[in-house]
Amino acid sequence: MSCYYDVVNWGKEHNINVGSDYVIIARYNHTTQNLSNRLSINDVKEVIDQRIANEPHYLEKMEKETEKKKDMKPDDFICSVCHSSICIAENGNVYPCAGWQDYVLGSIRKTSLSEIWNDSIKVQYLRNLRRKDFSKCIQCPDKEFCTMCMIRNANEDPQGDPLAVNEFFCNIAKLNRKMVLDWKCNTTNSQSKC
Repeated sequence: MSCYYDVVNWGKEHNINVGSDYVIIARYNHTTQNLSNRLSINDVKEVIDQRIANEPHYLEKMEKETEKKKDMKPDDFICSVCHSSICIAENGNVYPCAGWQDYVLGSIRKTSLSEIWNDSIKVQYLRNLRRKDFSKCIQCPDKEFCTMCMIRNANEDPQGDPLAVNEFFCNIAKLNRKMVLDWKCNTTNSQSKC
């Protein structure tokens, strides 16, 4: 965390695009020891504060992303998993996503990829999930500031339930919302509305 911008600046110096994902998720086998290395909410806020200081349009970009999410409907898909993407491991196992390796959809060593894609009960289950299936999320005031992710949920839930909402990410969405709203209040000088 303390050298995040050293890496970003190194990338700029070497003409390498540096992406960031400052949130660690649990392991696909539902063990959570790695989360002892996860940033706290205060640490995440500090990283975002650094981004705001170093990237003048960061909050503006975040606000634009939230505007796009306002058009999402309860019947929309959650993500691309089993709609336009799937992962295959070297052993032939097929997963919905690289981080969701305990949810084996099939094996291309036993079944064709076409059959897995078109006929797997697990694939059909994931394809049939919609935003409205996350009842807590669909009503949440912070939903536009969140990226609903079944893998984050499944990996931290002891039973691997993709619908078991992960509170840590709810807190990040709440933080993002507060930071954008505070920024809007400060830039519009309409303190009475804030």
